[in-house]
Amino acid sequence: MNQSTNLFIEELANDLKPGRHWHPLARSAFWGSLFFLVTVVGMLAYQSFRPHFWDQIVEHSRFAIELVSAFLMCNFLIYSIFTFMVPGRTIPKALLVLTGLAVVAWGLSQIFAFESASPPSSIVGARSYCVEEVFIYGLVGIGILFYFVQKARFPFKVWQYFLMGFVSGFIPGAVMQVACLYIPKHGLLLHYAPALVTGLLAAAVMPLLKKLKRT
Repeated sequence: MNQSTNLFIEELANDLKPGRHWHPLARSAFWGSLFFLVTVVGMLAYQSFRPHFWDQIVEHSRFAIELVSAFLMCNFLIYSIFTFMVPGRTIPKALLVLTGLAVVAWGLSQIFAFESASPPSSIVGARSYCVEEVFIYGLVGIGILFYFVQKARFPFKVWQYFLMGFVSGFIPGAVMQVACLYIPKHGLLLHYAPALVTGLLAAAVMPLLKKLKRT
């Protein structure tokens, strides 16, 4: 095989790697940091966060575990998403285990929240359009992710698109837990549940947008 053929193959392989100068860890850190910053700044610009939310995190370990596990789960999923975008890369088994543990910890935190609300349920800090805010920021997250998706020259599976939308909605949902009032049922249905909607939306729309982008 001559040198020109080798160069052609190398260039072709590089072209198949979206954002080839970005390691999945770097891309996930960039997207996560940017999206979290946009979400927090946007929510603060609209209305201040719930008074004394930091004290509630420190004083109630269940609430702290809920938030930490939510963000850990999202971070693990973000890294997995960007790993999918690089042909040939596989997700470490340790990451799958950690993701599973984070999901279990978050789920248990929700169960215990209904058993004994901690912090105590209160309407202090209520935001009139919390569910709409979560949905809007979820769309922003999907839009930022699509910047990377549209560079990929290979098809993604539907469940991968769903994960992209789910994480995009779950992060602002977790932030909303300290920005809005705290009532377990309210948080689960109006803060976290919209992530399922953004996940389904991403699974339905992003493949179509990707096809349009390529034509």
